[in-house]
Amino acid sequence: MITLDSERCIHFIEVKAWKADSIRHPLESFNRQKVHKIKMAARQFLEEYCRNGETDIDSVCVSFDLLWVESGKIREFFEALL
Repeated sequence: MITLDSERCIHFIEVKAWKADSIRHPLESFNRQKVHKIKMAARQFLEEYCRNGETDIDSVCVSFDLLWVESGKIREFFEALL
């Protein structure tokens, strides 16, 4: 999910459906390979977003976040992981 907040910061949010009784915590899914894929997707999106010349890609506020969902309800939100 990609959102733009009121301060014009772009949030790249991974939504994880995770059971509370799972052995692993949702943050453990943020491994090196996942981070690389997220960054590549974000770079591609930002290049398109900034293509019109009104926004400099290096001046855009970006946040990589994780939204933990359990049984259709938000369990926890982790902001600015990267």
